[in-house]
Amino acid sequence: MATEIIPPIVTLVVFVFATAFTAYKAYRHGTWIFWSLILSGIFLIVGYSIRAAWYNQGYVDIYEEPGYMFLTLIFDSFAALSLTHTLFTLFVRLVWHASPPALLTARKPLLFHPRYAFRWMNAFLVLFALVQCVPIWVFVWAALVAQTILLLVFIGFVVRFKKVVLGGKGTVETEKERKLLVCVGVVGGLLTGRSILVWIWILLGWTDTFFVTFILNALPVFVCFILLNVYHPSAYLPSNYTRFRLDKDSALATKNADARVAQLTRDAYLAANSSDASSGRRMEMA
Repeated sequence: MATEIIPPIVTLVVFVFATAFTAYKAYRHGTWIFWSLILSGIFLIVGYSIRAAWYNQGYVDIYEEPGYMFLTLIFDSFAALSLTHTLFTLFVRLVWHASPPALLTARKPLLFHPRYAFRWMNAFLVLFALVQCVPIWVFVWAALVAQTILLLVFIGFVVRFKKVVLGGKGTVETEKERKLLVCVGVVGGLLTGRSILVWIWILLGWTDTFFVTFILNALPVFVCFILLNVYHPSAYLPSNYTRFRLDKDSALATKNADARVAQLTRDAYLAANSSDASSGRRMEMA
């Protein structure tokens, strides 16, 4: 058995454990928001199983056979798609949890509409993943460049959200939201860096190297798995925000009701303080 089989075997085992642990935590906490992260792990397991099977047959380089090569690229591209979808979904749930009602129904304050913006962004992710499946290097490269631009736009949204919503708050709840936002930003940065480096390496013609396949491709994804499990949303968001689907109409209605209650409480407090102050002045005058 050639030594070339060792890296795909190690990578395969790592992602089997990472995916199993993610599925366990999703089942334990009911955080089915991570369904696409589990799917990403499954795609990676299949892709690296193909690589291991190829090297197990005695071949030195999987890129000697274009059919096998592009088959693995298909699973890599859909694994990246699923992981990025997880990131987008987590950010949207954080936006809906932390933002006041007025920001959830408008586009201008956050530069994106919380209800609709990520629908077209996810649609573009699917398109880019499909383009990467075309067995021509220029299509793979172009899709990775477009994916990088989309991720840079996403990071811009993250920065804008932090400035507008979390910038001036200092509550315990806000500190939890900031920690989760840091995780979102770091994972977004890792995926963006991965895309940039991979398409640069493709442009230079170094597509068949150990460095591209395992260091640039697999390692950042594994770190993303670690971060998303360490900063697990069950510790930072209420359970209704970590389920498979968020009822946005219900969430908005609850936020509006809470805002009205808070306003009534503030009005009552101010009225009581005003009444006490007036009584005190009258007693002093008497």
